[in-house]
Amino acid sequence: SRAQGQIDNAIALFNKALGLDSDNLSALNNMANTLIDQGRHDAAIPLLEKAEKLAPNNPVILFNYSNALIKSGQ
Repeated sequence: SRAQGQIDNAIALFNKALGLDSDNLSALNNMANTLIDQGRHDAAIPLLEKAEKLAPNNPVILFNYSNALIKSGQ
């Protein structure tokens, strides 16, 4: 579908951004959120773990990380 194509394109662009800067907090968080929306919680968790290490007191990162853990059953 068109929506899935847009999601796949977004993931590819986040991967490209992370290839240029693996510590890009925005790309880590946004890619993780995209994966969570796709039900791919286990793929999102390592991205959010890295983001949390880069910005340990960021409430958005902490919220998304806890959300991914809850949805994955961890």
